[in-house]
Amino acid sequence: MAIVLFLMSLLLSIIFSLVQSFSIFKTTQGEAEILKDMFNFAKRTAIKSGQIIYMDFDLDEDKYIIYRKLREKELENKILVERNLSTDIASIKTHSGTQIDRGKLTIRFYPQGFNDEIYIYLSSNNKIVKTVFFPRYNKYAIIKNGEYFEEEFYDNILQEDKGENF
Repeated sequence: MAIVLFLMSLLLSIIFSLVQSFSIFKTTQGEAEILKDMFNFAKRTAIKSGQIIYMDFDLDEDKYIIYRKLREKELENKILVERNLSTDIASIKTHSGTQIDRGKLTIRFYPQGFNDEIYIYLSSNNKIVKTVFFPRYNKYAIIKNGEYFEEEFYDNILQEDKGENF
């Protein structure tokens, strides 16, 4: 009897974990949290390894890859993470203001602790629901509701500093 209960609980836990991995159960908030974690992973890996870490977004295939280039093997790529997105990316905005909604984009994480600054706009039903902001010098990615612009971020910093530093 105990063996049957153990096998049933084991089987149920396996089925439950498989059901959770289906993309129909993933939310935009969950995808934003995963992107935030991948940002932190890439940044920490770059600092600890002393190498540039690359994060390639393929907006046509809805996936991204985190990798480093191995210099010993004629710049062969060593893939650290490869993942398909469960929600749509409406567009990615670079720090220069370029809006990219198809094709590929590569951002770099440098060993000195900074990276290319981007805004990833996650959509659901053709409406931007979340923005994942990868700040250039900040330690962590930031998740905001709706479409978020860099001007709001820097205006808030200026408002906080107004009068305190001068």
